[in-house]
Amino acid sequence: FSAQLLLCGICMGGYVVSIPLWVGLMDRVQQQTESRMKAVRQSELAALDSQEKAATTAVEKAVIAARREDLAKRPLSNLPPTMDMKKLGLTDPTSIAWSWTEVLSGIVVNVLLLASGIGLLHWKPWARRLGVWTAVLKVVRLTALYSLFIVAIVPTVAKNMGEMVVQMAAQQQGPLPAGPGGMSAVTMFVRVYMVVYSVMGAGMIVLGSIYPLLVLWLLTRPGVKSACSGAFLLPREPGQPC
Repeated sequence: FSAQLLLCGICMGGYVVSIPLWVGLMDRVQQQTESRMKAVRQSELAALDSQEKAATTAVEKAVIAARREDLAKRPLSNLPPTMDMKKLGLTDPTSIAWSWTEVLSGIVVNVLLLASGIGLLHWKPWARRLGVWTAVLKVVRLTALYSLFIVAIVPTVAKNMGEMVVQMAAQQQGPLPAGPGGMSAVTMFVRVYMVVYSVMGAGMIVLGSIYPLLVLWLLTRPGVKSACSGAFLLPREPGQPC
């Protein structure tokens, strides 16, 4: 089980490493898209200028003016906001530091747990002590890290997510109506995401502590202490050379 957790930690480290690469890729796509949209806009404006010179009635000129105004409001990029990882806050220094702390500390404690498991297969006294301290360390690590996640990371992520959801909805169906008590749509969604991500952080503490607490309970039982005391010797089978 510790080997599986270690593999998950390594995969998570790969994800954290890929974030700057992904952000750089999306920046290049954004720049290329904006360059193409600027060229298209210039072409359309030139066509409207020609039409405006040829217009002879007030109606034709009003239609051309409306098209020009609509063109000015059109965004240069048609990429959805959810693809902008900077706006999501994933490149925030605090978020990156927290992610690396979570990954590296997880790898360390799971390596210790793996070493303890190997030693316990050979009834080594040090393995039981290492397992006990590792289980305690895992609970302390989870509590500290995800408490910090709730306090330092969740407010920024919730704010960014709330603003992006409202922005996407406004692009598709216009401004959202106010929430209960006249609350703005942004404030309402920010509060929703605050609750969701805070519950996720608390859930990680509770669920993630189940396994190390079980390990702690098992390794502190009198029978396990006796078996790993160093005084217990496995009986030899008949005819076993050593």
